[in-house]
Amino acid sequence: MQPFPEDKLTPEHLHFKNFLEPHIDQLIHLQFPKELYQHLYHKITNNVFNAGEVMQLNSKATHAMRPALLPLYAKVDIQAESDVFLIDQLYTTMERALEDQVAKIDKVRDVCLQLMQLDVELEKGDKPRQTEEHSSAASNNKNLDVQFREVRDGTVLIVRGGLDNINSLCIPDENKDQNLKKLVAIEFRDNSLDNLDEIVAFFKEQAHQILAIDLSGNRKEFSAQELLAAFPNAELINGELTEAYSDWAFCYLAGKHSTSEISHLPLNECNIQRWKRDEFAKLVNCVELNVRSSIINKEALEVLRQLPKLRSLFTSWKYQSMFYAENGELPVPQLKKVNRKFTNLPTVPEENHLVAAFVKDNLWKFAETYTLQHLTYDPVWYLMDVVGLSIDNGHRLANFQIAPFYYIEKQEAYTLMWPVRNVQAGERITRDYSYGASDVMRTLFNQIWHPEVPLPDASKTSGATGGEFVNPKKKTAFDVKPEAIVVDPKKKTYRVCCDSKLVRDAVLTPHPKGKSPARPANYTLVGSFSEADILWIVHDHYTNPMEELPRGQYINQYQYEHNLTSKPYFSFNSQEKPWGIQSYFMGSEEHAYKCVKEFKRREAAGEHNIWIVKPSNLTRSAGIVVTDNLACILKWMNTPGDIVASIYLEKPALFKKHKFDLRYIVLLDSIHPEVKVYTYDRFKARIAPEEFALNDLDNFQKHFTVQQYHGGSGSTVACTEFVREWNKEHTDMPFDQLQKKINGAIRDMFVTVQDKLSDDNHAASPHCKALYGVDIMIDNSNGDYQPKILECNFSPDASFFQNMEDRNFFREVFDFLFTGQKADSIVEL
Repeated sequence: MQPFPEDKLTPEHLHFKNFLEPHIDQLIHLQFPKELYQHLYHKITNNVFNAGEVMQLNSKATHAMRPALLPLYAKVDIQAESDVFLIDQLYTTMERALEDQVAKIDKVRDVCLQLMQLDVELEKGDKPRQTEEHSSAASNNKNLDVQFREVRDGTVLIVRGGLDNINSLCIPDENKDQNLKKLVAIEFRDNSLDNLDEIVAFFKEQAHQILAIDLSGNRKEFSAQELLAAFPNAELINGELTEAYSDWAFCYLAGKHSTSEISHLPLNECNIQRWKRDEFAKLVNCVELNVRSSIINKEALEVLRQLPKLRSLFTSWKYQSMFYAENGELPVPQLKKVNRKFTNLPTVPEENHLVAAFVKDNLWKFAETYTLQHLTYDPVWYLMDVVGLSIDNGHRLANFQIAPFYYIEKQEAYTLMWPVRNVQAGERITRDYSYGASDVMRTLFNQIWHPEVPLPDASKTSGATGGEFVNPKKKTAFDVKPEAIVVDPKKKTYRVCCDSKLVRDAVLTPHPKGKSPARPANYTLVGSFSEADILWIVHDHYTNPMEELPRGQYINQYQYEHNLTSKPYFSFNSQEKPWGIQSYFMGSEEHAYKCVKEFKRREAAGEHNIWIVKPSNLTRSAGIVVTDNLACILKWMNTPGDIVASIYLEKPALFKKHKFDLRYIVLLDSIHPEVKVYTYDRFKARIAPEEFALNDLDNFQKHFTVQQYHGGSGSTVACTEFVREWNKEHTDMPFDQLQKKINGAIRDMFVTVQDKLSDDNHAASPHCKALYGVDIMIDNSNGDYQPKILECNFSPDASFFQNMEDRNFFREVFDFLFTGQKADSIVEL
């Protein structure tokens, strides 16, 4: 856009210019069309919400769509990039506990149920698509997606893209005649067909028999009765089971060729009225069953009891209480979870709790996010209004684009909506919910709305690994001279350059009486790196790779220490270790795929499936969430910075029934030719305020030990008191034995990355010394008190240790690392 000539600015032009300048970077980032800048200015400054003039909701639609369930249609023709529409926000919060907040606010919860069509009756349930891609483009038979797929006993013909005349269907398949002869199913969902007689005539001439037909979402809504009359042998009509259904329908819906192959069966739109015992009995390996739209009665319970491997069930919330234990007996004994909730609860949940849980389970499908990085790193989570919540997923063929926009002058947030394709009157409005994502990530994000769809084979992820992540060497520090440094026994004064007032004050303060080493050293402060003998950098890494450190100069960093201190690299290096936690760096397509695969495996098997999600670039518990919801994990991938998803410890050892972790100070004196690592003899025990339990996952006071940075009331217990109380409570594991296991885990952590922390020649780095904060939890899942290293922090907050009255912590650290004088408080591992 050309700048306005200053001498020709009208007041209106001046106002527009003043609006554009602070927002231009934001608009460029959003790839918002320049042609719509003035449209946006006019609407946002005049508070114009006029989407209702050109779009309308179709509350009479009988077919379900995902993720939106209440379709939005164009009332008039809309040209690409011709206008922009503002969408308001139903609810906004910066709290991590979005689902907990919404579930507790009756008005918002009720609106969510209504607008998302998460009807508490759930008579129809969720209707999945069997393929990700479908078209929402205007009717254009030249742009059809036509494909055959092998199914049991034949083929299915799938057509997407707006077919409006069956007689104009062109099937570009070299085996067309053979595939049509084997045709047993047709899936023409979301096209523009309206003549049933033509469809019947076409397929009766082409195919021997049709067992499944799906014409939902077309210009004419074809009823199940008229379709069944036309195709009397059909077992599936528009996704619902007919009276004639057999195990063939199960294989078709699961994408398998025999019932013995079925482990996950999505019957969530099938509306089962009669549970056929003999057909269900063939599901001998089914571990997860979704029957959300079906009646659950005595007959259903008898059928479910005969499925030997069934562990997880999805049903309407109104039937959920039927599966909980009463008088110690479970109605379906082998079943572990119903709607992701454990069945062996001490009491049956009340109805309002079930409704709240249902909202929470579905909320993340619709939650959107943005971050105001000039204010905070915490993401803002919000729900759009009725218009935004009703926009269906058009994937790559979407006709609208959606993006959040922050109006700086009034500090208000909106969602912008503008057409990217021509839209005809009567056409459904769609957006790409995975805009900009790769094919692999689209497959994973599709799990948010279609968790019943199996993931493709791992080989189809194309081996993508997120770039540099696979390379353990990444220069983040400095080039160095490898000459050895010899401690001069006569040297008594060291010049220190340091960016931390706490450290500067400490090294200038003498040791407490009786604590001085044999050769007391003096430290003086200098203001530049070039003058210093010791560089102690707290707030950042030394990042000038072209500058070599002068011979004899120390620094408190190692060249490749990101292999320890970066959460993604730490998860990569600790994955196979007993002290490591099963973790996945979600910035890597390969790891993200493995994470989703593992989540689904655990869910199907009824195993512990609670996860903790951490931003890779934040500390002090910022941006961390605990969840058992896959959609939540995947949506957090849209927040700034990459995340690491880890299995949440199911049975951590507790301190007086409270969760805790231990912060150890670790000193690394040498990494090559041998590892020389030490700990400080005192640790910091951090205790969560509330008693621990694997529920109420949004409760920060129950699940987090680091509270002081978030206004919490967590406590810190003195080392000696913690050991004393531990020994009283855990008589089967005295703390001195546990300490040996902790020491072994910490040492092994450094041994594991020994070759990754030094240069490619594994040269000694005598000029490098380091202090790390290592956080430990104790996993007691197997009764063996296994230390688990949560993370290793560069330049940790050490004020707790420095403030101990009987010691000068940093003075002891400096004396040891730089003069070779080890106090009794420093213990070699």
